[in-house]
Amino acid sequence: MNRTKIFISYASPDQGIATRIAECLRKSREIWFDQIEVAWGDHIVKEINEGLSKSFMGIVILSNNFFDRQMTQLELNSMVF
Repeated sequence: MNRTKIFISYASPDQGIATRIAECLRKSREIWFDQIEVAWGDHIVKEINEGLSKSFMGIVILSNNFFDRQMTQLELNSMVF
């Protein structure tokens, strides 16, 4: 599989900054951003795993919010290992 996207990982309270980063990156790169890629009713874990598999790079927005959530920790672990 050709990995062409940049995966953006963030905690939902940090969506504002994540959206600004996504908007800047979209001008020149393919990105995986949940607000674009995940639709209502989609299986979120499946979509995240697919997004990670299509990504060659991840941007992780580290904050207290990030470390308070299990899903973001799982995303980070998937990127590292």
